[in-house]
Amino acid sequence: MAAQTGEIDPHGVSSLEELAALLRQLRRREARHRGTPELTYRELAEQTGWSHGIIGQYLTGKVLPPTDRFDALIRLLGAGPSEQGALATARDRVEEWRRVPASPGRAPHPIPRQLPAALRHFAGRAGDLKELDDAATHGVLTIDGMAGIGKTALVVHWAHQSVDRFPDGQLYVNLRGFDAGGPLPAEDAVRGFLDALGVPARRLPPDPDAQVSLYRTLLADRRVLVVLDNARDAEQVRPLLPGSPSAVVIVTSRNRLTDLVAAQDARPWTLGLLSEGEARELLAHRLGGQRLGSEPGAVERIVAGCAGLPLALCLVAAGAATRPQLSLASVVDELNVSDGVRAVFSWSYRTLDPAAATGYRLLGLHPGPEITLEAAAALGAVGPAQARARLTELVHANLLIDLAPGRYTLHDLLRVHAAEMCQATDSEASRKAATRRLLEHYRYTAAAAMQTLFRADQQARRLLGPPSVAVAPVDTEELATDWLAAEMSNVVAVCGQAVEHGWIDEVVDLSVTVANYLQTRRHFGLAIALHSKALHAAGEQHADRASMLTNLGMAHWRLGQPGEAFDLLSRALTGHRQTGDRSSEGYTLSLLGIVHDILGRHREALEHLRQSLAVYKELGVRGGEAGQLVNIAVSHTRHGEHEEAARHLERAVAIGREIGSRNLEGTALTNLGDVYCCLGRHDEALQELERALTIHRENHNRSFEGETLVSLGVVYREQRHFAEALDHLDRALAIAREIDDVWLTTRNLNSAGETLCVMADADLALTRHEEALELAAQIGDTVELARAHQGIANARAAQAAAAATTAPIVSTGSYAPVENHR
Repeated sequence: MAAQTGEIDPHGVSSLEELAALLRQLRRREARHRGTPELTYRELAEQTGWSHGIIGQYLTGKVLPPTDRFDALIRLLGAGPSEQGALATARDRVEEWRRVPASPGRAPHPIPRQLPAALRHFAGRAGDLKELDDAATHGVLTIDGMAGIGKTALVVHWAHQSVDRFPDGQLYVNLRGFDAGGPLPAEDAVRGFLDALGVPARRLPPDPDAQVSLYRTLLADRRVLVVLDNARDAEQVRPLLPGSPSAVVIVTSRNRLTDLVAAQDARPWTLGLLSEGEARELLAHRLGGQRLGSEPGAVERIVAGCAGLPLALCLVAAGAATRPQLSLASVVDELNVSDGVRAVFSWSYRTLDPAAATGYRLLGLHPGPEITLEAAAALGAVGPAQARARLTELVHANLLIDLAPGRYTLHDLLRVHAAEMCQATDSEASRKAATRRLLEHYRYTAAAAMQTLFRADQQARRLLGPPSVAVAPVDTEELATDWLAAEMSNVVAVCGQAVEHGWIDEVVDLSVTVANYLQTRRHFGLAIALHSKALHAAGEQHADRASMLTNLGMAHWRLGQPGEAFDLLSRALTGHRQTGDRSSEGYTLSLLGIVHDILGRHREALEHLRQSLAVYKELGVRGGEAGQLVNIAVSHTRHGEHEEAARHLERAVAIGREIGSRNLEGTALTNLGDVYCCLGRHDEALQELERALTIHRENHNRSFEGETLVSLGVVYREQRHFAEALDHLDRALAIAREIDDVWLTTRNLNSAGETLCVMADADLALTRHEEALELAAQIGDTVELARAHQGIANARAAQAAAAATTAPIVSTGSYAPVENHR
């Protein structure tokens, strides 16, 4: 329909209630245009084929319409083409914003403020700042220039001056394009941005491409500045570019990123050296005009020797400022500026006291991008107070950058210089000892953080004695989570360094120790990288090889790669049996059973799940026993063996109640309700499912809440209560998309398609099944794949006959939470 008068403004809409208000405004405007009363829910239901109940939920802000329904609804209510695009963006923004848990006083959007601290002594570059003002109005700007020329300082200074231009925040990441340890992977940068934008880890999609899509959706129509600092090449940058023209992106690099200019229409800019006047201004800003005015000849030699490079000038100024009794002529004589920038580095190093000089050299051994106070203390074999004194002197000498309290970094050129000085000054034995202390710091702190977060699984890690090195404070959940989030890239880098030294057991310890964190935080790609590194280094005979294979298999399964998971878990099972680790054997058997079932191997699935059940019974682990009873029942359910499934589930419910595990009880009840529905026992099914729903909500278990809503929807469909059925399915789909649960989404789409087909809405049923088909193929779920194919056939037959077909009652079940009961 043509757009109507009375413009709709969806800008700034961030809540479901606000979106519903826009829909009601559209309905009123359409009525005024036609000169008729507003369309009632029943009239809208007749025109769409949906239930009037679900339309009421859409228009009152109780349920977020799925994308296809939203598009159809706004067209029906008279939105014009331009309005349709803006409204669709607003709908997507509401969906993504619902990923962030509500809190009192929450702003419409979380406002990221990721810029590094403002520079106290920035000087010069007036023309460059003016050019940035003019150029950074929209799109992408690339700034290239040699190392040490001040690209980061310029951009950060300008960004702090321009905060008001970006009311929705500033995102910043150091891409470490030229670090010795390699550049920062783009997917890690996206994860950092999503954290800053308020997306909880449990709601992150596992697929990196999906995370990029989520990042771009969150930035749609938001006036943000994105600073991509120290990029290596265009390939590293592309995934980090927002899709919205309202965002401004500034990329800095030593290289000219011509590919971005060609493909993304980026504007290139090469930053030059400071002019003589700007160099003098910088020195005067640091040292004072009076001191410079008294020795113009020395100033001229310093300016000439530093060749307009801001990093060199800052180092000289810092050294002279800390020794005010020294004339600038003496500084020049000591510096020997004619030898260039490296002479400046060496002179700054020579001005340090012996303890700070040692600390500077040892920083060159750290393989990661940033270093904490405690890590520096471990490197130097000193306490935190001594380490802080060393680091403070280095900051004052401009040899170290203070990022945040207790967190530091080195400029790339200074990192290389520190490493060279360490190689030339310190013995091989002392370098090796420092590197070992650094490894122990990460090993002990990671173990302590994991013990804080996963108290029930402490025996899953090696028992470590009292630490012999400084350990970061991680004795609260917040401190432990923050340390692991900030230090995981350092953990991976230190593991690579440890492999070079042959410290294989320690690398394996770290890999096994952080496995649960990587899994629960959905760092599946990072988990694969770390566990693969440890596995490759450990070789075939390592005692923990089977545990590493299990962890790798779990990561591949969660990434929707059941084939790879099956191979790894099969090898892990062999290893656990060889070492006699019965608990890990039971855990791996359970995972293998689930993977077999996903791959459509019902007999093999049951065999492995029954073996897992036997192991847990033998060990007396009642929780593991109940979990496997549920998983066995799910396998029976997925293949139509409902009476057998019911017997297993009734036993699982009893055990869950006996041991007081509400989580297991709720999971078993959800599956039992499914089975009762398949057996035609609808009233009993509703009773068990409502009990399950209460438990899942008490436990804040969103995934199983969604599963249970799907099951309730199916029961209501079988009772011909279609409005209630679609209401529950829509709420379940909203949860599935909110938490990015691809398994739940697939099952929901198939259930919704079957329901719609029964209701004679074959067109929408076909859409739902086609979406489910794509997802089922992606994750390799053969049962849901077959179900989608059948649904598509039914919907097309209904289209051809212009009549509905009866949907089978299909339950695929919900696996019990997979835990290693040790």
